Amino acid sequence: DVAPSRGLGDVYKRQVLEFKRALNSRFSNHCIGYSIKTNSLPYMLHMLNELGCYAEVVSYTEYALALQVGFEKSHIVYNGPAKDKETFLDAIKNGAYVNIDTKREIEWLNNLNKQHSYKVGIRVNLNLGKISPEDAKEGESDSRFGFSFENGELEEAINKIQLCKNVKLGGLHLHRTSLTRSLNVYRNICKYAIRIINSLGLELDYIDAVSYTHLTL
Repeated sequence: DVAPSRGLGDVYKRQVLEFKRALNSRFSNHCIGYSIKTNSLPYMLHMLNELGCYAEVVSYTEYALALQVGFEKSHIVYNGPAKDKETFLDAIKNGAYVNIDTKREIEWLNNLNKQHSYKVGIRVNLNLGKISPEDAKEGESDSRFGFSFENGELEEAINKIQLCKNVKLGGLHLHRTSLTRSLNVYRNICKYAIRIINSLGLELDYIDAVSYTHLTL
């Protein structure tokens, strides 16, 4: 647990606070989910936790690390296909933002206590070449992750989730690495999310967007 220089720590803290101010100017409800895989240095994670950020994790090992450095389970955003059944269920039971990425995770929902109510999100498979072509990397239009809206897979997955009467679909997770970090790619992905919401008649609580900026509706 080695701390970086005071100057570097101050830079990160200032950037987080500036980001918070920017979000506050546009969104009354939001949270910042910090990607643990980007930099898992414990000093950084402690500092971000103290600043009120959430831990964004993509595997059961990162979930364990987030807990070890002090994040509350309700302050974890659990994404990605490398979840295991134990941590997947534990996260849902304890109020984490859990975004389903695979069909097996939908089956795991049947292991939840039927006497309690829960909430989950689902990852949309984004074809950035169609949604925002100017921001797509060459040869990387399709994604390996999530459920496709165009071929009906997303609607089918949502219908299966809704068969679990004690589980509510609370959010959409939309993430792709883009060629640019322009406002345009965010704008186009948000428009795409609105199209899905309107088409499927969804009533959601949040959108987990490209930069893992977590916006509560």
